[in-house]
Amino acid sequence: MRLALRLGAYFGTLLAGLLCAALWAAFESGAAVQRRDLDARLLAALETLSNCVSTPGSDPERACLPGVHTLVSMTDSQAFMKALLVDEDLRVLVHSDFLRGDVSARGMIANDPYVATVANRRDPFFIQAQSATGQTITVYASPARAAATDSRAGSERVGTWIAVFRSESLDRAVRGAHDALRWRLVQMGALGTGVGLLFSVGLAVYLVRPLNALMAASRQVASGDFSGRVPEDRGDELGRLAGEFNQMAARLGQLDEMKETFMAQITHDLRAPLSSIVGYTELVVKGYKGPVSPDQAAALETVIKCGRSLAELVNNILDVTQLEAKRMPLNPEPVELAGAVESVLNVLQVRAQEYGVNLDTYLLPELAEVYADPQALARVLTNLVNNALKFTPSGGQVTVKAYRGARNEAVLAVSDTGIGIPKERLPTIFAKFSQVPETKNKVRPVHGTGLGLTICKQLVEGMGGRIWVESEYQKGTTFCFTLPERGAQPSPSLATP
Repeated sequence: MRLALRLGAYFGTLLAGLLCAALWAAFESGAAVQRRDLDARLLAALETLSNCVSTPGSDPERACLPGVHTLVSMTDSQAFMKALLVDEDLRVLVHSDFLRGDVSARGMIANDPYVATVANRRDPFFIQAQSATGQTITVYASPARAAATDSRAGSERVGTWIAVFRSESLDRAVRGAHDALRWRLVQMGALGTGVGLLFSVGLAVYLVRPLNALMAASRQVASGDFSGRVPEDRGDELGRLAGEFNQMAARLGQLDEMKETFMAQITHDLRAPLSSIVGYTELVVKGYKGPVSPDQAAALETVIKCGRSLAELVNNILDVTQLEAKRMPLNPEPVELAGAVESVLNVLQVRAQEYGVNLDTYLLPELAEVYADPQALARVLTNLVNNALKFTPSGGQVTVKAYRGARNEAVLAVSDTGIGIPKERLPTIFAKFSQVPETKNKVRPVHGTGLGLTICKQLVEGMGGRIWVESEYQKGTTFCFTLPERGAQPSPSLATP
């Protein structure tokens, strides 16, 4: 999973967890809070009702019944049982039955057990009790006061307001409100989680974007291109990291340029003396300064052989340097494919016979011509076939094939039945000075610079093609490269700088 998605998932999960925990805590405490709130509202309504008899000499029924109606409407009809105002002797002054015209309770003694318990208490309160039928009920009580006839005496108590509700119905009403709360919390949780996830992904993308730019620039540097830079548009640690990376890339580019200049200069300076040493030694062997003994001739041949190896290394280094700097001219033109392959194999056939390796070709007849630099094509084929012969044991097979690949593209493949290349070595096989210790000298003594495949890659890409390798250790190797067919539009990489 990409880092942005992982960070988004982590942040989103954390936010969702915190949100769900907060909502769950609110939900768990909601029922108790809602019940307490309901009790407080009913008790407050009863206290308000107590003020209806505050005017001396007023008719309690006329003054209080509207308030009783309000109290009744505050809950479910199944929850409300009755409301009454009793005096100190528990005689009924006002009853909720009066609202429907039933005045039979007027002046009667309220004989319910809980009435005597709650009457004449000084402060508003409520209790749980049992009705005559065994139901659990909630009884709310509040003193009713009226102004005294003597204004200096303050107010005098005229009785107690009592409201009775079925506890089960009140609880059911609270549960309904609780269920509604739960649904609202679920909606809030879903919305909050969605918003949190979007915010988390946005934050993660914001944090990871400079890392992606840094990663892309790092890949450029790893591939040898030191021109990559990272935007320094942030003032945090990532911005400072981008600045440090840019300084590092610039310094590496300078060092690489110094190295290339040095390599080009030193190899160019070594080429002429080495050619002179080899040429002069060959003349000495031929008796230029007088006859030489067989032992002297053998020693001089060793000098010539070492000089040629060193000259080959110098030439290869110079070629790689020029190819990387795009200073080696390539002149693509239509090339007759069969003739180019045959000329290379004719030269290497002697070596194949010496090694006891069968060298064969299979070229698709339709592939008459390709668009390539003749010398570069010959060099690539020579290098690949020569490598195949080196690592193929006696009795093995090396085959050069040509077939059509993608549109307007020819594929040339050099296959062998040799020792193969370990899988872990394949990614670096085209790197400069890359060699495979597991296969070196396993078939026959091999002398090389580790630059041949690097040169092949540079030449093939310079001609607008691609090159790759397929290999299985101990079973063989196939090097493939592509070239444009004649008539195909030349690649921009073919242009000579």
